[in-house]
Amino acid sequence: MTEEITNTHAIDLSKIRGNSVTKNISEEEICIKVNNFNLFYGEKQALENINLVIPKKRVTAFIGPSGCGKSTLLRFIAGVYPKGEGIRDILGDVHLYGSASSINPDGTGYENILLAMRLNGLDKSLEPKIRKDVEEFTELGEFLNMPMRTYSAGMSARLNFAIATLKTPSILLIDEGIGAGDKNFADK
Repeated sequence: MTEEITNTHAIDLSKIRGNSVTKNISEEEICIKVNNFNLFYGEKQALENINLVIPKKRVTAFIGPSGCGKSTLLRFIAGVYPKGEGIRDILGDVHLYGSASSINPDGTGYENILLAMRLNGLDKSLEPKIRKDVEEFTELGEFLNMPMRTYSAGMSARLNFAIATLKTPSILLIDEGIGAGDKNFADK
């Protein structure tokens, strides 16, 4: 059963540096909490004093101009960037979909499905069901037998999303990943 999303919210990262995006939310309602997060690349400060709380059952978008730290913050939340100053509390399992996905461009769609199953610790006995689910979701047909480097951006987006959600995470972070899909894919 899919849980209903209760509301949506957008946070402009270019405007919250040094500010707090924290509402009065009880601890039971919190899904993601970031306190006093700072990240430096050498001398350059990529993110400065980020404080935010995101409740459960909420779709939250980080918006802002290119280079303001949206992807960096998502990677910190996902644990890709474990270093930095600050505290990250995540209440649930997280999957980052988008630029950080584990795809072999020389592998076929089917080979990448098997790779994702292995990386997610899924039992090989689930392969027939997972293959069928991915085939139906992506509608890629015979292209699943071809190397991913031959896929269009939309085809790659559909397969990447299907692979990212083989194991349903309680928190799905999407980093610019759906823009290449068509209306039918966006509706799914």
